[in-house]
Amino acid sequence: MTIEYKDSKRIVALSGTTTESTGTYSSDVTTCSGDNDRNGFMVNSTSSAIYGKTINSVSFYLKKTGSPTGTAYVRVWSGSNSGSGTQVHEFGTIDVSTLTTSYVKYTFNTGSHTLAVNDTVGLQYSGSTSNAPVMQGATSDVYDGTNTIRNRFTSGAFSPVTSHDMRFEVLEGDVKPTNVQDNSILVEKDTGKRYWFNGTTWTMEPTYENNFSSSTGWTLPTGATISGNKLSLTNRSDGTTEARNVYRDLSADIGQTYLSDTWLLRFKISGTSLTNSNSGQAWEFSVNLSDVASYTGENPSSGANGGGFRLALHGASSNGNTLAQAWSNNNQQTTSSSSFSNPITLIWYIELIFNGTKIITKQYNNSDYSDTPTTVEVTVTDPSDLEGSLKYLNMRSYVQGITTASTVNVEDIKFYDGVTSVWAKNTMTIWTQGKNIPVINAKQQH
Repeated sequence: MTIEYKDSKRIVALSGTTTESTGTYSSDVTTCSGDNDRNGFMVNSTSSAIYGKTINSVSFYLKKTGSPTGTAYVRVWSGSNSGSGTQVHEFGTIDVSTLTTSYVKYTFNTGSHTLAVNDTVGLQYSGSTSNAPVMQGATSDVYDGTNTIRNRFTSGAFSPVTSHDMRFEVLEGDVKPTNVQDNSILVEKDTGKRYWFNGTTWTMEPTYENNFSSSTGWTLPTGATISGNKLSLTNRSDGTTEARNVYRDLSADIGQTYLSDTWLLRFKISGTSLTNSNSGQAWEFSVNLSDVASYTGENPSSGANGGGFRLALHGASSNGNTLAQAWSNNNQQTTSSSSFSNPITLIWYIELIFNGTKIITKQYNNSDYSDTPTTVEVTVTDPSDLEGSLKYLNMRSYVQGITTASTVNVEDIKFYDGVTSVWAKNTMTIWTQGKNIPVINAKQQH
């Protein structure tokens, strides 16, 4: 480990890279004596997403059935494609009586191990089927094809299941400590990224932030004001079709020609009695990152590239929804959330993410982004169109034939360039009174 403590509140370390098994996991995998006293994921080929990685921690999503007691072990077995395999490492243990009846992510980080073909990383526990730890998995192939698969120990031997997967995360790099003072700062010396510790969790400092203390740098149309640390944008309401664009050159703000190929934007959005009562007419508000500063139509002009968060209200059905939107050379793509009532009064905290292939929106109710979000995502037709081209932060109102004025407020903009999460996943597990406690809060990395 290369962590350096410069003083009581300044820490320097190397960055960590987290690999997460993506997909939908809706299967309960009980680990107990008999057919499943070892369950985990196996590196099944050199094409595995985790092959060759030297991992410093592994995380599983665990809960319990019944009232188990005793200790479960998180271990690595080599040569586990058949036979009993050979235990080569142990990342940690957990008192299974401390598990809850809902899935929580637990992280184990004792030592490190380089993953080879036929290595299995998993949980081992001996106990009854009715009183046992349960792992979160999938009874179909949802991650990495047959390169990374579920493995289990049955009838005295490992028995890989190529059509099943397990939910996990592994980390390469330094593990951020949590036995430090509140308000400590950690700097990754290989990336320059800075993190702040709030007493529980490390959070990345933004590349750029704007609290609307000034209108400097913003282009404001009719209906837009900046006052009281917020932007307020009111739609046109005389029945005329109009787009009102607020924008600034975000790439210039961060000293780059273009935004990076991955990014995350956070902001607060609010409004009181936002209304569309005109049947068949459009009412939209959106926040976008794009290669054009503004556009006049409902959708971007020909050749535009970008992605954004859209709030839409529908007069005909008296409802509304939020959308993740992407456009690649004007190939418009959207995916919407479930509907809600129109009119609507809202205070939301939004994350808008481009992860290199998808535009993702996450809608939170808590200002610390700690609750379970409403997530909407859309796969970009040609992600390369969004790479090396995006420059502008754009917020816009678009209406057709609307006769009611509604004002949307935006506050507390934070932009993170080159990342898709601000939460420090590579955090060190806290041990207290013999218990393994997950240090990332209960929301556990949405």
